[in-house]
Amino acid sequence: MESQLHNLWGHMEEMMQERGQVVDHPTAGSTHKRRVDANNRWLSKLTITDYLATVGQCGKMGAMLSRDTVRNRLEKGESMSLAEFNYPMIQAYDWWYMFQETGVELQIGGSDQYGNIVAGMDLIDHMVKNHYNAAPYTQRKPFGITTPLLTSSAGEKFGKSAGNAVWLDATLTKPFDLYGYLLRTADADVERFLRLLTLVPEEQIRSAIVEHQTAPTKRKAQHLLALEICRLAHGKDWAARTVAEHEKSRRLTLSEVTSTNLERKSYLPRSLFVVSSIGQILVYAGMVESASKGNTLRQSGGLYRAKPAAKASDELEFEQVPKSPTSSLDLNGLLLQGTHLILRSGKWKTSILEVLDDEEFDRKGLEVVGTDDWRQRVLELKQRQQVKKTP
Repeated sequence: MESQLHNLWGHMEEMMQERGQVVDHPTAGSTHKRRVDANNRWLSKLTITDYLATVGQCGKMGAMLSRDTVRNRLEKGESMSLAEFNYPMIQAYDWWYMFQETGVELQIGGSDQYGNIVAGMDLIDHMVKNHYNAAPYTQRKPFGITTPLLTSSAGEKFGKSAGNAVWLDATLTKPFDLYGYLLRTADADVERFLRLLTLVPEEQIRSAIVEHQTAPTKRKAQHLLALEICRLAHGKDWAARTVAEHEKSRRLTLSEVTSTNLERKSYLPRSLFVVSSIGQILVYAGMVESASKGNTLRQSGGLYRAKPAAKASDELEFEQVPKSPTSSLDLNGLLLQGTHLILRSGKWKTSILEVLDDEEFDRKGLEVVGTDDWRQRVLELKQRQQVKKTP
């Protein structure tokens, strides 16, 4: 996470400089001054005796039990560990330490952090009044700001509506997939997201919205949003490569799909296709959040697959996957050259899968995202087949 934050800051400064926006030096009394700190630096020195004598005196059971996170769990009859219950006071101590060491007066968090932030303010007041000379702190008061969770116009949490969480870490969400996710932003949300999540000047945002309203199918505003966030997360070079790859994905050839250099390709073991429904395969491909939604997508006619090409240089064409339900995929009917499956949902969401023999899949140290029991299911299938063969 620390590395990711430094990358974001570096990319942000680069973009601001290009646009002529002021960027002060981060160590020279700047409004952009920042530091990443790990709380184990001070928590590792805090003994349980000191904790109970200071923080323990401030944390009142009534207030802690009244927090929504605790009350809701108890009302449902669910248990809560001591670590979970005590977490707000640990977070409160973090703030107190930074308040006294570096003068951190403000804590910003999502609306779900309200109780934790209030606990921190209470602890700072308690420590100043009861354990420290109050004089150095009389001119400074802690305060917090909470922000509502970012949601779409449909009420979905931003970054989670696709089923799988969307990450800024390229090892968890590929830049191409991040770009594609942002490209699917609803028209009702794109202007607001451009203002909240990017450094695009207001005049450019207004211009992009006008262009989008003139030709909505070109999704100019969504492309701008996707480019800006990809650049913030991954840098200028990666963003340019992602844009080029997206353009190329709309005109894929068989040779490009089967290339070992294609970075946005995912891998699945061959035996997984034997024990999985097409709905489950769509989950493993990251296209839907559940097998039932995958089956619904297919039966509604919204799922397409790439047709076999006559030549490797031919541009791939897509056809609708048959709507009739089936328990497993027909490898011969859906795979290209017996090794690749290219699926598309709607106009924009494309997934490229390479099917590997199980031995090669294991040798590469790969895992199937979304399931951890596929090996057991394959083993059980083999055992059933062996029983049938036994006279």
